Amino acid sequence: RAAARLLGTELEALLDRPLDEVVREPALREAFDVPASEPPPIREIELAAGGERPSFLRISGALLLVRPHQPLARVWLLHDVTPQRRAEAETEKLEGWVRRGQKLETLGVMAGGIAHDFNNLLTVIVGGADVARQDLPGGHPATEQVERIIAATERAAELTAQLLTYAGTGSSTRRPLDLNDLCRDM
Repeated sequence: RAAARLLGTELEALLDRPLDEVVREPALREAFDVPASEPPPIREIELAAGGERPSFLRISGALLLVRPHQPLARVWLLHDVTPQRRAEAETEKLEGWVRRGQKLETLGVMAGGIAHDFNNLLTVIVGGADVARQDLPGGHPATEQVERIIAATERAAELTAQLLTYAGTGSSTRRPLDLNDLCRDM
């Protein structure tokens, strides 16, 4: 009965028939194709999907000898390893998710480090531009350029804050945004 289930056929179809007549699955046929005088190797094969049949079989066998080197018969053991293979595939899938999560976590840490370093540079730029703006006499032609440097640096600081939020070390705030003002600034 177990062989009939594994082969996807009825028990009556197996009785008193040669193996090569009842085995239709090419992978299974190949596994059974071992010279009569050799002990069969242990193999694992994947079967075509269908019905209640297993998807993966481990096949092993032994020779029954009349005398040394005189085989009388061969005994085949077929073991359904489908649950193990499915569990291994699920484990691989979960391990892949964990690896991707670890990569994202690493990216977040790296983004946070870069954002902190970049923020330090921006502080120096804003500080220097602010001192330059204060030192310029009123109506000086460079005043407009210094104001642009400060505005661009403040926008860069906002981007840095977004990177820190992505990295999990910053805080996010939601507020209404006027796209017209944003476009004019740009």
